[in-house]
Amino acid sequence: MTKRIPIGAMMSLTLRYLPMLALVGLLAACSASSSASQEPTSSRSASVAPSQTQETPSASASAEPSQAVPGQAEPSFPAISAGEPWIVTQPKETKHLLLIRPDGTDPVEIATHLPPEQLHPDWSPDGSQLAFEHTPEGWAADVRDVWISDANADHARPLVTKYPANLERLWWANPAWSPDGTAIAMIGYKGNASTGLPARSVIVIVEVATGDISVVADVAQTSGQLNSFPRWSPDGKALVGTFDRFDGEELTGTAIAVFRKTDTGWSTPTVITPFDDFASRPDWHRSKDLIVFSTNEENDKPSNLYTIRPDGTELTPVTTFGPGGDRPSQPTWTPDGRIIFTYTRATDGKKRPAFINADGSGLEVVNGPENLNLEHSRLRPIP
Repeated sequence: MTKRIPIGAMMSLTLRYLPMLALVGLLAACSASSSASQEPTSSRSASVAPSQTQETPSASASAEPSQAVPGQAEPSFPAISAGEPWIVTQPKETKHLLLIRPDGTDPVEIATHLPPEQLHPDWSPDGSQLAFEHTPEGWAADVRDVWISDANADHARPLVTKYPANLERLWWANPAWSPDGTAIAMIGYKGNASTGLPARSVIVIVEVATGDISVVADVAQTSGQLNSFPRWSPDGKALVGTFDRFDGEELTGTAIAVFRKTDTGWSTPTVITPFDDFASRPDWHRSKDLIVFSTNEENDKPSNLYTIRPDGTELTPVTTFGPGGDRPSQPTWTPDGRIIFTYTRATDGKKRPAFINADGSGLEVVNGPENLNLEHSRLRPIP
């Protein structure tokens, strides 16, 4: 049994809500004690100096959606051209988002004009925008918001300028763009998700153009359940997420669950994996009925990646790491049908983005800046 530690800065230790990344350093060659379907290859590495965060006036949630936040210093980041491949990732050490090439080169730290920290980035389907978690300066410690920006985090703004009363003062997290780019699914927690177990979790969908909000699922922790990490089906008619089970405040299992759109709203979740498997962080393939997820991110058992059909059939291992081996986590599908995930080396806990094919072949670890640990990586779509 694993004691539930809050959700907030997304750590690798608990319920995936908002992990706090781990340890510093460069990912070296794959540990001999771990195994996958092939030895990983490594790309080149570089380094980036953590920036000095610029002092800015408090960001206001009432900023106009079409403008940069009033009083915010005008950023000057390198242009990120259309059609350029980039990985957006989340370093622990700088607490600002980082762009790197798929081979780990050309690191560009972005969003440095905003107060740290920025977490859980996600690309829009056309690769022109980012969504990410952000805590504006001066906000209370028990709230967080989702912001959107262009590809280099210029002109960042809050996704929602005014929440309805029943959704105010929540810890908003895990933004996920819809397949058509018109909406973002996200989760809100009641209470500071980095210092305590949330009392409530709410999955909502926000229309990007208007800020209109619809609720998918709203559960209280006293029910013995919480939701996390919503991701879209290719047709936009379903969501997949993690369903967390509790006995009091003790996390006793996590499972993959599917929510489907109905004529009257959204269905109750259909659980498609056993809670005892501690399955979590699912993502739905961009064009197929195929879901990828990781296991045992909240305990010391071997962690591996699997694929499964939305009806719970055809469970298939992608990796086969054993006890004490390297650990894969936080998988998402890439636009070309591979899987990008966080690869943690067993010997020292160092973290890097990595790619693998759905059949377990082609494991490639991306050696990004040597002084940073990188998690929650997403490969930019190139239309």
